[in-house]
Amino acid sequence: MAGTGKTKQQLIDELHELRKRLEQVSEKEQHWRLFSQATSNMLWNWDFSTNQVERNSGFETAFGYAPDEVDPDIGWWVDRLHDDDRTRVLGVFEAARDGDAASCTYEYRFRCRDDSYVHIIDNVFILRGANGVAYRALGAMTDVTIRRRAEEVMRLTVDRYRALAEKMDEGFCVIEMINDRDGKAVDYRIVEVNPAFVVHTGLTNALGKTARELIPDLDGHWVAAYDKVARTGESVRFDRSVAALRKHYDVFAFRLDGDADQRVAIIFRDITDRKRVGIIELFSREILMAREEERKRVSTALHNDVGSLAVGLSAHFDAIEGNARSGKPEAAVRRVKQARQLFAESVARLKTLAVTLRPPELDVLGLRQALRQHCSQVSKSSGLKIDFRDATGRRHVPEQIATTLFRVTQEALTNAIRHGHATHVHVRLGASKQKLTLVVRDDGTGFESFAADMPAGTGMGVRAMREMATSAGGTVTIASTPGTGTTVHVGLPIDPGSGA
Repeated sequence: MAGTGKTKQQLIDELHELRKRLEQVSEKEQHWRLFSQATSNMLWNWDFSTNQVERNSGFETAFGYAPDEVDPDIGWWVDRLHDDDRTRVLGVFEAARDGDAASCTYEYRFRCRDDSYVHIIDNVFILRGANGVAYRALGAMTDVTIRRRAEEVMRLTVDRYRALAEKMDEGFCVIEMINDRDGKAVDYRIVEVNPAFVVHTGLTNALGKTARELIPDLDGHWVAAYDKVARTGESVRFDRSVAALRKHYDVFAFRLDGDADQRVAIIFRDITDRKRVGIIELFSREILMAREEERKRVSTALHNDVGSLAVGLSAHFDAIEGNARSGKPEAAVRRVKQARQLFAESVARLKTLAVTLRPPELDVLGLRQALRQHCSQVSKSSGLKIDFRDATGRRHVPEQIATTLFRVTQEALTNAIRHGHATHVHVRLGASKQKLTLVVRDDGTGFESFAADMPAGTGMGVRAMREMATSAGGTVTIASTPGTGTTVHVGLPIDPGSGA
């Protein structure tokens, strides 16, 4: 081309190379966004050229800030550092950035939206160009507040840790495990509490009482987790909700050293408000992802199944027209029969697709028949043996409750097949005066239910079932251990507004 000194092909090659690089950059940015959404840590990505910081939703979940309150300017973070930590932290970072370090780590206190401070460990990775000059920093912030409190307590004598516990903003208690005749932990008794215990739980006169006296339907996770700490001496950190209290807690539990009774000390705080922000955002993303997956599935089914049948029908119609024009009525009649059969198959596949989206039985015949039909279809398509029993009688099931129970059953059966590799599932639908219950028990591989909310690869999984039940005013409990299968128990109030 004139004026460039390059041929047309050279320019085309350069354009292809430029496009390839842009796609690689775009892919890296997409990877960052996907990773930042998938982790519960607070991640940040600071571009030195613009002084702008991209942060994941962990900032809203952990610190209580709404999305529009998190400013992308680095000054927003600096302003929220504790006054006693700011100079030290900035000094460590600037020394690493301006030197040749590839990373640095520092601990500091960070101000939350409610003006409280949390202890943070920030692991920073510094990216440099070919000339060695830093152009970007990536960081992962971890909240270690509960851990720091526990370390303080474990370093103190009994009298001094009690004095510290009295002054804590976090809730504190000491428990003793209660075992049955076979030595299995079934409950625990609260033997010490601090003043903040009542603030975080709302439970008064808890001292001396057992957990199940205070909360009769307490999730078995709490007993199992604390029993493991008492037996092994290994401390544990987790966050979990207590449905009866309508609260979510950040918990650190450890065994008291030198305690002959193997008592467990627990430090915790109510993070319900912070968790609610994250749950709403996370569940909204998961709903969008689920909808997109559903659209893809429907699109694929329409294209591969119905689309191919439509092409076949078109070919038959062409043949019928050709036979009619050439005076071959018998051949045309055969083609009409074949076309009619193909059309009937298309209608059947469309009906099947419609049923998977929302079975008409749910609206016409109700929940019981819809569940019965779904279990039958899953059994036929997967080979899974499903035993369905209904003990609700003629009780009316409100639409929201019916939809929730149906969707939870779908999710539980999908997980039993895809992740639990189950061969037999029992599905039970029951009712009392106040609520409807659903129990789905499989004989699959199971998982450590108290170690994590959701086994790897379950997609929306356990979290989705819990959120669907919560939105209808109910609860979901999961009981599972490796090698013994999984039991999903759902309880929903007859009146969703009752919150029973």
